[in-house]
Amino acid sequence: MLGVCSWALRPEGPEDLCRQVREIGLNEIQIALDPLCEGTWDEAVTVRCLRESGLKLRSGMMGMEGEDYTTLESIRETGGVRPDVHWSKNLAAARSNAQLARRLGLDLVSLHAGFLPETRGDPERTTMLERLRDLVDAFDAEGVTVAFETGQEHSLHTHEGMDKIYLVIEGRGLFLLEGDDVSMQAGVLLVAPEGTPHGIRNTGTERLLVLVILAPAP
Repeated sequence: MLGVCSWALRPEGPEDLCRQVREIGLNEIQIALDPLCEGTWDEAVTVRCLRESGLKLRSGMMGMEGEDYTTLESIRETGGVRPDVHWSKNLAAARSNAQLARRLGLDLVSLHAGFLPETRGDPERTTMLERLRDLVDAFDAEGVTVAFETGQEHSLHTHEGMDKIYLVIEGRGLFLLEGDDVSMQAGVLLVAPEGTPHGIRNTGTERLLVLVILAPAP
């Protein structure tokens, strides 16, 4: 399977996107959600154009407010969940993008988490991990998975009144429990009972993809 990221083509709209993808001979797309979520692109027109062109959406991508990719230093300062000034808007956007992804039938969305400080105990690292947890939970509530790239983690957290089940689809990492870490790899099913602090960390060299189930549903 070979596809293309919609923003890489810099399309002027959904019709232009469909035309460009067909011209290069592909039929799979990872679509930028923000133009649809913000109303720049009409959702119904986009869906119709994709259907009529025989194109299939495989996943979505969420951008972050204020990101500047000019240099490594600029993206270090502005990328992902790091900037305090944009956090409220980014969390609201994640909730809207999660609802949009569900309507589009997407079960996977990626985003730029930002440059995460490596030193445990670093206050900025703690803040960023908490924000990533909030983003993952926003998508989780709509049944949408957020993929973890190498080195990323979902820090310890709990769910009151709900058990959480992880089914590892691909990759490998650690299932984090309070006082214990359990290896996880494709095919493994792991359960965090109600109220149990838990999280996951990608310790492998490839993407860690998990199916998450909350029971009863939130």
